[in-house]
Amino acid sequence: SDPDARGVKAAKTEALAAARVLKTRIASADRPENETAGRELARRNAELEKLNAAEEQHRQRILSEISRAMSAVASRQGIDFILGAGEGAVYAGKEYDITEEVLREMAAMRKRNAPVSR
Repeated sequence: SDPDARGVKAAKTEALAAARVLKTRIASADRPENETAGRELARRNAELEKLNAAEEQHRQRILSEISRAMSAVASRQGIDFILGAGEGAVYAGKEYDITEEVLREMAAMRKRNAPVSR
């Protein structure tokens, strides 16, 4: 689990809640209050766009990491095909499931790429 991704998700949840409150204020307020709330809503929407982009970056990074780990495991084990769960294979024996090996490879990749603390 990625702490940066959790932070983005928490910030996104907070921004969405604030946007809902602002929309309610706009619906029930007089004109000057609407203008103020409208500006705040626009700011929150811009913040949400940035958070969505950050969330997508995290997702792409994780998918790339999974792909690299699968390639490494497949290469080591001489595997020609890897099928996703529910995508194409009607049946596969448990001996063909490389999920644990891929997760171990991802952990090893993270460890190799972790900054060295002194």
